[in-house]
Amino acid sequence: MASIWEIAIKSGKGRLDLQNPFHDLEYLLQQLNINILPITFTDTKIYVDLPFHHNDPFDRILVAQSISHS
Repeated sequence: MASIWEIAIKSGKGRLDLQNPFHDLEYLLQQLNINILPITFTDTKIYVDLPFHHNDPFDRILVAQSISHS
């Protein structure tokens, strides 16, 4: 979900050009059989304890989710 959120923010600000409309993204991800991970409380607990190798909050939550979901 963090990546979807970041895509929404960047495309909404005009900083990311998408080949398809953002509103089609959910359908496209379903067609590709891509699962969307929710951001869970466990993810945020891991996030809080991460060292500051990454200052970007989206990068940090992706690292936390990678740890949380192996």
